[in-house]
Amino acid sequence: MDVERATLVAAALAAPGLGHAGAAMVLPLCLGFYLGRGRHFEDLEQVSRSAQRVAHTVGDAYSEAGVWTNLGVVLRRTRRFDEAIDAYIHACDLYHQIGEARGEAQAWNNLGLVLVDLRRFDEAIRAHFRACEVFEQAGDAHGEAGAWNNLGAVLRQLDRFDEAIDALSRAREVFHHVGDAHSEARAWTNLGAVLVDVSRFDEAIQAHTRAREVFHQVGDVHSEAVAWNNLGVALADLGRFDEAIDAHTRACDLYHRTGDTHGEAGAWRNLGAALTPGGGRRAEAVEAMRRSVDLYESTGDEHRMLRVQEWLARIRQEPDADGST
Repeated sequence: MDVERATLVAAALAAPGLGHAGAAMVLPLCLGFYLGRGRHFEDLEQVSRSAQRVAHTVGDAYSEAGVWTNLGVVLRRTRRFDEAIDAYIHACDLYHQIGEARGEAQAWNNLGLVLVDLRRFDEAIRAHFRACEVFEQAGDAHGEAGAWNNLGAVLRQLDRFDEAIDALSRAREVFHHVGDAHSEARAWTNLGAVLVDVSRFDEAIQAHTRAREVFHQVGDVHSEAVAWNNLGVALADLGRFDEAIDAHTRACDLYHRTGDTHGEAGAWRNLGAALTPGGGRRAEAVEAMRRSVDLYESTGDEHRMLRVQEWLARIRQEPDADGST
């Protein structure tokens, strides 16, 4: 697929002008998962916008809903959150109009993820609950498990840890039962983060290690970066700082390789935190935090940028191991 990507994208973009309406819609939809997983967002946006125009013109609501969903993925990943919300609402409405429950549920699920990015947690919970309900009505256990996984992650943001653990454990068990190792690893990732919150660090390390191994095996570099980053947090909480530093360093590299600037910013922040204890590596910690601030600024995430700046100021005021400042 990588070798043929440029040709396939060119074919999808040329199809409308050649009068091939079917190919103009179907080819972008078929390419959606591949382009999204590979983080080829510019290509995915181009073919999806082209397909949406064709689908709307010919009145194919099903295909139009699908490409709106793919556009939502692009817009969220490129941090254009308001546009992503509009895209998913379009998808929800179209799927509902034609009675396509699974598609509607997935659009609700994806909408919840964008609302989390905007820290609109109560709305996100409602969206994920709606996704759970519609998936259940459609008899889609796998889709419902995905919604429970996302719901658990939101509940964690609101410190509703017991509910989060229940939701994530439910999701993990279903994914395991149906043999979806990749999705099970995603559930392990979220569960591990909650286990850190409730100070069950050894269990968290096991969860993140299992997730990391699976992501590495299937070649999902971006998710592997997330797992390394989360593993580093758990190791640092146990005082295993050398291992945490190694984990966060790996995460920084993998995030950089996948072009996820926002994720890389978080990994540099966590690396700086792991370098701080003892004061002996303060210069390295300061440099890591500075890189985090710059990266967060480049993504427009002022909330996290300001928090890291505050952290950086505290590090600079702390004495070195020899007592100097």
